[in-house]
Amino acid sequence: MFRDIPESDWKKFWLIHQSALQRFSQGRLSALQKLAVAEGKNPQERLIDVFEFARQTQREMARMFDNPKRSTALMLLAQMHAEQLVEAEEWNGLSEEIREMVEVMIVG
Repeated sequence: MFRDIPESDWKKFWLIHQSALQRFSQGRLSALQKLAVAEGKNPQERLIDVFEFARQTQREMARMFDNPKRSTALMLLAQMHAEQLVEAEEWNGLSEEIREMVEVMIVG
C-alpha cells in the first residue's frame, strides 16, 4: 500500500512537514502552559502532569516528524492531516492522487 511519492509531491511534503511541525509544537506548548497553571492542583501535581504530557508529546512528535523519507511520506502525511496540522492551501497543493491515497489511509 505504501509507496514512494512523486518528486513534485515530495517537495511539497517537505514544506508541509516543516510547517506542520511548527503548528504541532505551538499547539503543544499552549496546552503545556495550561497544565502548568491548572487550578485545583498543587505544584507537585501540576509538575507531574507537565512531565507526563511532555513524554506523550515526545512520542507523538517522533511518530509524525522523525526521519521523514519518501517511502514513509504518505503515512506521515496521513498522520499530520488526521491531526489537522495541514492547512487547506498546503493540502490543495498536493496532487489529487496523493490526496486520495491519504484520505483512504485515514478512513481505513
